[in-house]
Amino acid sequence: MTTKDRDLKKFLICMVDLMGVILVGLFLTQSSSPRFHIDIEDVNTMLLIHIAAFYMSSQFNSLFDRGYLEQLKSVIIYSLYFLVGITMMVFMSKSHFYIPRTASLVFVALNGLLVFAIHSSIKYYYQHLYPTLKYSRKVLLVTTSDRLDIIAERFKVSQGWGGQISAIALLDAPQEIALPDIFKGKHLVTVDEMECYARQNVVDEVFLNLSRDFDEQISDYLLLFQSMGIIVSLNISAFEIPLNSDRRVRKLGKFSVLTFSTKFYDYEWMVIKRLLDVLGALVGLVLTFLIGLVLVPLIKLESKGPAIFAQNRVGRNGRVFKFYKFRSMYADAEERKKELEQYNQMKGLMFKLEDDPRITKIGRFIRRTSLDELPQFYNVLIGDMSLIGTRPPTESEFKAYSAGHKKRLKLRPGITGLWQVSGRSDITDFEEVVRLDAEYIDNWSLWLDVKILIKTIQIVLLGKGAR
Repeated sequence: MTTKDRDLKKFLICMVDLMGVILVGLFLTQSSSPRFHIDIEDVNTMLLIHIAAFYMSSQFNSLFDRGYLEQLKSVIIYSLYFLVGITMMVFMSKSHFYIPRTASLVFVALNGLLVFAIHSSIKYYYQHLYPTLKYSRKVLLVTTSDRLDIIAERFKVSQGWGGQISAIALLDAPQEIALPDIFKGKHLVTVDEMECYARQNVVDEVFLNLSRDFDEQISDYLLLFQSMGIIVSLNISAFEIPLNSDRRVRKLGKFSVLTFSTKFYDYEWMVIKRLLDVLGALVGLVLTFLIGLVLVPLIKLESKGPAIFAQNRVGRNGRVFKFYKFRSMYADAEERKKELEQYNQMKGLMFKLEDDPRITKIGRFIRRTSLDELPQFYNVLIGDMSLIGTRPPTESEFKAYSAGHKKRLKLRPGITGLWQVSGRSDITDFEEVVRLDAEYIDNWSLWLDVKILIKTIQIVLLGKGAR
């Protein structure tokens, strides 16, 4: 976690706690007893006191590492700061801010209990629930057998670091080695299998924890994993390695690491991108419903089968998800694809055929107008996709990827992207698609997304969608 990410998470938790202050404040404003009642105007002052008490008591520090007794102690300190803050405000503002003593004590006590519950819930979520989710950070640990125990011990005391070790590559040991308890059940790969595993499985980050004996190999590993678009973190006994990549010092659990990536994305911009995705998806789903009222009967009238086509696709860093489109082909299109592969007009790992006989009449219209893509707003809403990104490959395409091809999957795939607005119907070389996707990934900004979105709207209005 970088310093900026840490500061943002601290701020977000402070804001979540703020909701607790508001709830307690509103509860006490409803009291009919003068001893417990506070005015609604005084709740605003309480919010400012909370922010000061939160930062002065260092509530966020070691939140995920301390036990529940330590957590209780931390909340008590925060509550004392809060009580002192109330007292100071009463004296400083004279008659403008007054809360009865009993109301102050009840407010601080209830708020303290709520903060303890909130922080305990956040801690439990990050330690036990978040690592099991599909979109949690999956880390491939690359190390040697003699370092496993100390690595396991340090991860054991920092379970809220926001990810999980999903696989371990040992450079000096066979697969039969006994793993520490915390790593039991993790996928174990040999050095020969490491590249294939990283290429064909979900790997968000690689953690290289190696001794100086591996100095020569480390540069090769960094280049290999970065060519796949995977973030690489290096245990900071560190290594001055001349690479054409950005690097940052940060924390990975209890480890200080040097992290390499061709492009780092600031957490706050990713949050904004996701919020815009959700807003866009909600609007898009309303549009999908209205247009679907007309399209669905037309699709089903022309050919048998469901109106919405569902297919497994591969998303960010190798995650498989169910991908949806309005069906533009006959129901047996996938079976007939094998017969048509010899006519493929695309060079490489994609299939494209002009005047594809599998496409229905209504299908040609909805492809030309890009209406077939509308159900993907649901994929965007649930987090499988983004409004703007790279196109998700099929599972068969993904399995044939080289290391450099996987870089396409560094970000969430999108409904539209740089490739789509760069004349996708005229591009016949898969490597050109990869180049455009890599250009998007390496130069991503919110402004680039806006420009792509504007170009997409122009293309759709002019009817220049897929053929």
